[in-house]
Amino acid sequence: MFPLFLAGDILTFDRKGPFCRGDVVVYRQPGAERYIIHRIISARGEMVRTGCDTNDLPDPYTLSMTDIIGKVTTVSRNGEDIRVSGNMSG
Repeated sequence: MFPLFLAGDILTFDRKGPFCRGDVVVYRQPGAERYIIHRIISARGEMVRTGCDTNDLPDPYTLSMTDIIGKVTTVSRNGEDIRVSGNMSG
């Protein structure tokens, strides 16, 4: 999620929903054993599409709201806490 997050940043997230368009969320990539941090770019009912801020294309999969582990709320960088905005511009 560069340039919003940099290597070495510490992220804090909230496990409570609701999760909506614009939120930066943490989830396990479908079919893989790794965690992804991307922004929700669309939400319809219980289904969401995610994507990276620097890529015009959405991720090639759809998630359920229950797949989301949490919403990123704060990034800690160089001893400073920065609130993460839940809008489409970061």
